[in-house]
Amino acid sequence: MEPEQASSGARPTAEADPLQPPADGRPTETWGPGQQPPVVAAPLAEGALVRLGESWELTVLRELGRGGMGTVYLVRDRRLGREAALKVVRDPTPDRVERFRREAEITARLSHPAIPPVYDAAQTRAGLDYMLMRYVSGRSLGERFERYHERRQRRARRGRVMPLPRDLLEVLVKVSEALAYAHSRGVVHRDLKPQNVLLGPFGETVLLDWGLAIDLEHPAQSPREVVGTVGYMAPEQARGEAVDARSDVFGLGVLLTEALTARLPVEGEEMAEVLERLRAGAVRTPAQILPGVAPELDAIAARALAPDPSARYPDAGAFAEDLRAFLAGEPVSVYRESSLRRARRWLAQHPTFVVAFVLGLIGAGLIVQARSWEREALVREAQREVGRLRQRGQLEAGDALGQAWALLNAATRWHTLAPEDPDAGRARHNSALTLGDLALEGGQWTLARRAYGEAMGLGIDDALVRSKLEQVAASQKAEEEYRSERIRFALEQIDESPEPPRAALDELVFHGAAPSGKRQLIRALEVAAQDLAWAEVRLLMGEVSLDSGWQRSLVVLNDALVELRDRQPSEPLLARHREVLIRARSHALQAARSRGLAVADYWELLARRQREVCPDSLRRGTALLAVFRRLVRLEAARGALFDFGTFAADPRLARSVAELLVDLGAGRSALGPVQKYGETSEVFREILARLEARQR
Repeated sequence: MEPEQASSGARPTAEADPLQPPADGRPTETWGPGQQPPVVAAPLAEGALVRLGESWELTVLRELGRGGMGTVYLVRDRRLGREAALKVVRDPTPDRVERFRREAEITARLSHPAIPPVYDAAQTRAGLDYMLMRYVSGRSLGERFERYHERRQRRARRGRVMPLPRDLLEVLVKVSEALAYAHSRGVVHRDLKPQNVLLGPFGETVLLDWGLAIDLEHPAQSPREVVGTVGYMAPEQARGEAVDARSDVFGLGVLLTEALTARLPVEGEEMAEVLERLRAGAVRTPAQILPGVAPELDAIAARALAPDPSARYPDAGAFAEDLRAFLAGEPVSVYRESSLRRARRWLAQHPTFVVAFVLGLIGAGLIVQARSWEREALVREAQREVGRLRQRGQLEAGDALGQAWALLNAATRWHTLAPEDPDAGRARHNSALTLGDLALEGGQWTLARRAYGEAMGLGIDDALVRSKLEQVAASQKAEEEYRSERIRFALEQIDESPEPPRAALDELVFHGAAPSGKRQLIRALEVAAQDLAWAEVRLLMGEVSLDSGWQRSLVVLNDALVELRDRQPSEPLLARHREVLIRARSHALQAARSRGLAVADYWELLARRQREVCPDSLRRGTALLAVFRRLVRLEAARGALFDFGTFAADPRLARSVAELLVDLGAGRSALGPVQKYGETSEVFREILARLEARQR
């Protein structure tokens, strides 16, 4: 999705000026210079069948919504009998398909309760890129904002004051925690707005639409462009500058301001006016919009909305910490309160002390009795809540995982209040098993282990729980074996094809994003590097025919080539290796030329030999380079990449490896694959210049 204005309205036509509003004066989207609005693909009709594989079919139930990148449908998985959300790319241009796939790769790496998990991502049998995700029903945060401020205005007309929206602030804490997790993985959302926050009926808070997200650890996927929603984007986004976690912090400040005032920090009659003010840093705090806002909240918002990113919270976690402190009645880091206000806050934070002091004048016995009544009331309320959720889950169809999670929370509260009650223990045990079974069915291994852990140690049926945990381990192992099988099949397709099939590369990226899959890809590249190294050894052993002393020297050369990969050889062995290698290469080149073979240098001779004896390894290595460029976290692959580039004789292939190592921040070791061509070679100077530019 490109930049949007906060208000609703019609999409501008292709001929409209992207910075001017349409006829009704309420623009919703803008595009970059020279870019046209997307051509929307035909929607899927209700009841339509979507085929994903040989025997995997989805039934379209209804359309859930549309965004700039794709259309989301509620579908039923006919194979597993569950409902899910299917997002299909709307305009399958190469740029949008690439963004759509990047969204799928980034979202699949984020495992957090407030971020919907990705079940699958690939192409349908009809050739449409899709992403299958967990379906969560509910209302958007924008609707909750509107409902709260409508009630606030009605009360204001009657001269009454609306209480502080603590429930909305708690939602913002959950959103901040989800963003803090994403920031810890190097991911920036870039499109934070109320419409992208979904509130479920059982207290779920879900952060949606990661279509504009970027990974800061992958520079090639972090272009400087003006994207986001006008009114919610940070000033540096509006100026097309580099963004980081602090840009999402600015979006949190906008949400906090809107929750408190129903207004945005930057507003205007037209989109161009809003962008101009935003780029200039003309940002208002909640107290400037609506006097009377709590000074602590105004200080939190002001810190998040600072025009200069260096003056904001460093990340979403710091923002959430201050907001939690305010909700708990504790001091916040960005506001220095007076002694009188501190005393009032302390009294409000310790009502039990005040009540105890007053009741102490009447009698300590009344205090004990009141506390007992209060505890019994809380226990009865918790017990009724468990019963209500059980009945609701039996009568209503919907998000079964969310219902099970809410039931476990209620049962845990009941058991915490009444640990001696056996019914409370059984309720907690059974609800934990239900949640664990649903998570196990959905392939969410971490959640399943956590849920079964809640059922362990209650003295009910620990043997059953242990068997469930063993089932989780077995299912996870089966999934890893399935990923291994798909990776092996994709690699075989690459070995058998002159050009790597795009479908095989996509499958390697999808399954290789998992830790077990990434280890297999690295091992495949290591094997390819070994093949290239042995091709040179075979060349030297076959081309050089000298006395027995030279033959023994070639054995030393062979040993050194092997040990260079596995460990640090001794200095004498390295020196002997360099001497033998130089002479052996020279004799091999002379022997080749004496047979009439037209070769300019030794590396051309070796490249020919490698293409003859190990073409599969060259094809596989080249394909894996393309896969590793699309994967985000590559630190573990540096060693395999370095070895492959070092043993590859083709200058173009060696340059590709060196460029990827530079992008990974490998330092001067990125020069290793091109060092063999000499420091005066064009490819060496090119990589050196690129490395120095990155270091600056």
